[in-house]
This record gives sequence, structure tokens and C-alpha cells, in this order.
Amino acid sequence: MEFYVNGLRGAVAFAPLCCALFLPGKIHKKFALGAIILGPTFVLIGKFILPSHIDPLFLGVSVSILVMFLGYFANKNKSNLDQSQ
Repeated sequence: MEFYVNGLRGAVAFAPLCCALFLPGKIHKKFALGAIILGPTFVLIGKFILPSHIDPLFLGVSVSILVMFLGYFANKNKSNLDQSQ
């Protein structure tokens, strides 16, 4: 059980923290909040739907990273639209 608690912490913190450190101000806070919520949710879902030899932490962290990428590109596209007008 302790392993899953650590996995949930990692899924919550990894991508948003890295983006806050290395991409400050480039991702809207809605996407960071989405990554914080969806990461551990998918760790828990993965525990039940993935085969036992696949660690559900990979699913949670992947979803969290995907949400942060979406936030980065959504913000980038928005700033491109603002500059063209």
C-alpha cells in the first residue's frame, strides 16, 4: 500500500513541478490543476485496468505530462493568435 501512496505523490507533483521550474508562466494554471487531478486518478484507474506487470504509475505520470503539453501548446497558440491580430 505504501508504494501506491508514493506513486500518487509522484503522479501529482512531477510534471507540474518540472513545468513550474523550467517553463514559468508558459502554461495556464488550469492545465496544472488538471494534471494534478488527472495524474493520480489515472494511477488508481490503472491499478484496476492494466495487467499486473505494468506499473500504473507510468499511466498517471504520462497523463500528467500529456495535460501539461496540451497546456503549453494551447498557451502558445493563444499567444500566436494575439500577435496576429
